[in-house]
Amino acid sequence: MATEITMPKLSDTMTEGRLVSWKKSVGEKVSRGDIIAEVETDKANMELEAFVSGVLLETRVKPGDMAQVGTVIAVVGEAGEQAQPLETEAAQPPPDKEKPPPDTEKPKPPRAPEEPAAAAMEAEEAPPVAGRAATGETEKASPMVRRLARERGIDLKLVKESGQDGRILKEDLELFLKGKPVQGQVREPEKTGLPETPTEPEPVPEAEPRPVTSGEARPLSRMRAAIARTVSRSWREIPHFAVTVAIDMGEAEEIRRELKGSGISVSVNDLIVKAAATALGKFPQVNNSFAGEGITVNAGINIGLAVSLDEGLVVPVLKGCGGLSVKEIAARSRELVGRAREGKVSEAELSGGTFTISNLGMFGVAEFMAVILPPQGAILAIGAIRDDVVVKEGRVVAGRVMRATLSADHRLVDGAYAAGFLGELKRALENPATMLL
Repeated sequence: MATEITMPKLSDTMTEGRLVSWKKSVGEKVSRGDIIAEVETDKANMELEAFVSGVLLETRVKPGDMAQVGTVIAVVGEAGEQAQPLETEAAQPPPDKEKPPPDTEKPKPPRAPEEPAAAAMEAEEAPPVAGRAATGETEKASPMVRRLARERGIDLKLVKESGQDGRILKEDLELFLKGKPVQGQVREPEKTGLPETPTEPEPVPEAEPRPVTSGEARPLSRMRAAIARTVSRSWREIPHFAVTVAIDMGEAEEIRRELKGSGISVSVNDLIVKAAATALGKFPQVNNSFAGEGITVNAGINIGLAVSLDEGLVVPVLKGCGGLSVKEIAARSRELVGRAREGKVSEAELSGGTFTISNLGMFGVAEFMAVILPPQGAILAIGAIRDDVVVKEGRVVAGRVMRATLSADHRLVDGAYAAGFLGELKRALENPATMLL
């Protein structure tokens, strides 16, 4: 019996998704767990797994199209089985044009009333890209890359790809703008119009940006709209307060150098995650959530890592931190953050967080307060490590100081308790050898 595959709800804020590409073709065998499609949500690009085995009988949503959560996007069944037609098809008059071949895609279900207007708006604002629909560029470039190409008036057919399966990466676009071929590959002059042996390649001029009218209102992207809803809810519902502590990071930096010398790659942020997990174990109220008139006790320590993307922010979750070594945290977080930046994180990797760390130290930010991510009860904001004076054994000496700010839900945590958490964080980071035992 044929099984309908619907657009899943891949995040708590998702109401619709864009079908980026199909990874299986109609008539191709599908096994349970196979990746059959890539879907763009309001948080990231995610891979859609098949939950049944069989043959892909039909796809009902084309690459690049939007679909509401719950909409049937494909049908999987036995070879030769006929997919059940859409209910709306019987009520519609037969089209005037010639009936399409049986193996082509059937019309997608009707959208909600507001969607055609939104699609028209997008079509009006986006500069035309030659052959985009015909050449399948939606399948070889992420939505972010396509958007950047539209903004700069670049035809993606002229960009040499370096990603897996022929995908165009953001780096390829940047190299194209600089007039340089991708490393290890030569762009063909007849396709790009560039001279064959340039001594000093001339940068391709960027398209003139669309003039901005004062007071103009522009629609939010799906990711930015989701962020707006989340932070508005957080600030409206959670009574925030913040506590800051200065931490001498000299020993932590020295430990990191020693580990690197022995072939173990560990970042300062990995040490911070380990120290935070240690402190959460001793001050578990910071790891809990407020729920109505009660408290949700979170037994596991699952730390979210705020990752900045060009189009917004995602928070993949490193789970089970309480039982992980520094080396394990380093390996898992490196893989997790890498997938988040590539837009390949799964729904499970974006959910279940009990505490979040936001680190802006790499941008030179000395100190800041972060907004709590509901339904969590706290978030840790990390600033840059800077040269400063510290007192050691009664002597004033030069030190490397980092400021950490805990934003906490006052319904869960009081000031003294928050200070105790930061005190344990400080103790662990100023004595990093204890975290390696």
